[in-house]
Amino acid sequence: MAKKFRDLRQAMRPEAQARAHEKAIVMKAELPLAELRQARQLSQEQLAEKLSVKQPAVAKMEKRRICIYPPYAMPLKQWVVN
Repeated sequence: MAKKFRDLRQAMRPEAQARAHEKAIVMKAELPLAELRQARQLSQEQLAEKLSVKQPAVAKMEKRRICIYPPYAMPLKQWVVN
């Protein structure tokens, strides 16, 4: 039977857990915005509301495959990390 990831993570040393957490944050930030949004099961409208923009702005960012767009960098970073 496969082990649960939670159990494997708990068996890791605290330093290894911290490194894994940092790497996960970097990997999430490198994903295209559309993939992140879909993974979080959000519509473009819902994400636009979180970023305080209109839905067409989210569509434009996704079309350009932008993840961290300067004016929205902090809200996106908070959304990715949480």
